[in-house]
Amino acid sequence: MSEFNSIFKELKTHFAPSIEWTDIEDWLCEADNGETKDQHSVMFWSLPMCRQIIHIQDQQLQTLRDLCNCIRAMRSSDPNSFDIEHDNWENIEDISPKQYLAFIYALSSLAKIPQQLMKVAPQQLNEHRNIQLALSAVSAYFLTITIPGAKSYGIFDEDIIEHCLKVFKLLETNGQSGVRADNLWIQFSTICDDIVLVFRYVQFKDHIKPRDNILRCLLEVIYLNCKTGNNNSCGTGKGNAGAEAARKLRAKSTLYYITAGGVLIMGLSYAAVPLYSIFCQAYSYGGVTSQGHDAEKVEHMVKVKDRVLKIRFNADIGSSMRWNFKPQQYEIKVAPGETALAFYTAKNPTDKPVIGISTYNVIPFEAGAYFNKIQCFCFEEQQLNPHEEVDMPVFFYIDPEITQDPALEYCDTITLSYTFFEAKEGLKLNFPSYAKPHALAKQA
Repeated sequence: MSEFNSIFKELKTHFAPSIEWTDIEDWLCEADNGETKDQHSVMFWSLPMCRQIIHIQDQQLQTLRDLCNCIRAMRSSDPNSFDIEHDNWENIEDISPKQYLAFIYALSSLAKIPQQLMKVAPQQLNEHRNIQLALSAVSAYFLTITIPGAKSYGIFDEDIIEHCLKVFKLLETNGQSGVRADNLWIQFSTICDDIVLVFRYVQFKDHIKPRDNILRCLLEVIYLNCKTGNNNSCGTGKGNAGAEAARKLRAKSTLYYITAGGVLIMGLSYAAVPLYSIFCQAYSYGGVTSQGHDAEKVEHMVKVKDRVLKIRFNADIGSSMRWNFKPQQYEIKVAPGETALAFYTAKNPTDKPVIGISTYNVIPFEAGAYFNKIQCFCFEEQQLNPHEEVDMPVFFYIDPEITQDPALEYCDTITLSYTFFEAKEGLKLNFPSYAKPHALAKQA
C-alpha cells in the first residue's frame, strides 16, 4: 500500500480543491450564454491539471503511468500478491473521491476540447500531450476501479465511466492513417488491455448500462480496426514498413484484448450470453459462424490457392465454469475452399461431474458468414466426470466466396473463439439466425 500512497500523494498535487466533476461538467455545457461561457472556460484552463505547462503535464503523465503500471503489475501477477485487506481504497491516505473524479473528468475532457474552450485557451496548446493525458487518465480510472472498495468509497461512478468512453471518438477522427494514428491505436490497445482487467475484477451485475456501453465501444473499435487496418495494409513504397508493423501490432493486440473483454463480459452472468447475441444482431456484426450448413458444398468447391488465411484459436470459460479449456494449436494456415481440422482440450479438475455448453464467435465479425463448421462441439451439453480430459474436434472450411467480399479483401487472419459455460437451468445460448433447421435441432 505504501507504493499506492506515494503515487497518489504525487497525483494529489494536481487536484483542484473544492472542485467536483459536476462543476466541470457545467463549465463545459454549451447551453451557457457568451459571457458565462468565457468565465467557465477561464476557470477550466486555470485548473491545476489543465494548465498547458509542459513540465507540469509531463509530471502528471509520468505519475499516471506509474499508477497504471503499479496496478497492472499487481493484477497481472500472483493473485495472492494483491492483499484485499490492505490494498484497498480505505487505506489510501488523504484522497478525496470527489477531487479524484474531478481530476479524471477534467483530464479526459482534453481528448476533444469543446469549441467554446478554444476561444480563451492559452496561446500554445500542447495537443499531443493533452491526448496522452486524456488516454492515460482513462486507463488510470478504469484500473483504479479494480482496487477493492471502489464502489463503497465512491470511486466507481457510472457517469464518469460514460465520460471516459468518449475518448474512443478519437479513433473516428484521428485513427485513419499516419504515424499519429499508429501511436493512437497502440495506446488504445493498452486501454483495451486495462478494460479486460476491469471485467475480471469488477462486478457489473447492478451496472448493466455502463457494461453494455463499454461493450459497444469495444465492438466499434474492432470495426474501425478492420476498416482502417485494411486501408493501411494496401500502401506501398518507402516508409510503409513502420506503418505496417504498427498496423499488425494494433490488429493483434486490439483484437486479442477485445475478444477477451467480450468473453469476460459474457461470463459475468447467464443473461449476458443472449445479451451479447442480441446486441451483435442489432449492429449487424456478431462474428457468429455458420454451422452445419452447406456441408455438401465441400464436394464441389474449388480451393483458392493464391489466398492463404491464418486461423487462430482462442479459448475462454464463463466466470462460474470450473473446467480447464484450451486449443491444442494456436494457429493454422488454410486456403479458402480447403477443409481443416483443429482440436480443443477440456478437462474437469474437480471431484464432481460438471456439464458444460459452449458458444463461439469469429473476428473479424464479417468473416463469420464465410466460416463454415461441418462438425464441432458448440451448443451441445458435454459432461466431464471428475478429472476427465477430452479432445474436442472442429472440422471446418472457409467459403471461397470470401475472396469476393471487398470488406475482407485485405483480411489475412481470422480468430475462432470458444467459450464454455457451466450448463444450468435457465441458461440460453442464441443460435445464428441463418443456421439450417438440422443444426438448430441439436440445441433443442
